[in-house]
Amino acid sequence: AWLHEVIAILGLKTFDGRMLVFFTLHGIATIVFTMFDHRWRKPWPRPVAVGLHFIWMVVTLQWFMGPADDMMNMSSWTLEATMNLLS
Repeated sequence: AWLHEVIAILGLKTFDGRMLVFFTLHGIATIVFTMFDHRWRKPWPRPVAVGLHFIWMVVTLQWFMGPADDMMNMSSWTLEATMNLLS
């Protein structure tokens, strides 16, 4: 978390904290899930587990990608502009 935060600080030229939030939430979620999983008798159905994981990543992705978006303005990128860069 700190290494990612340092990279964000260097790019943004200020302390942001979103990387710390992202990794702290993921650490806490991992501990909670592990405690819950050890008490659950049967494994979760694969589609349910994958779906919940996908939803979790989408909900928390803003804290991970936010600093990168602020540095490179990725939210304004288009497929057409990207293809022009590649050609």
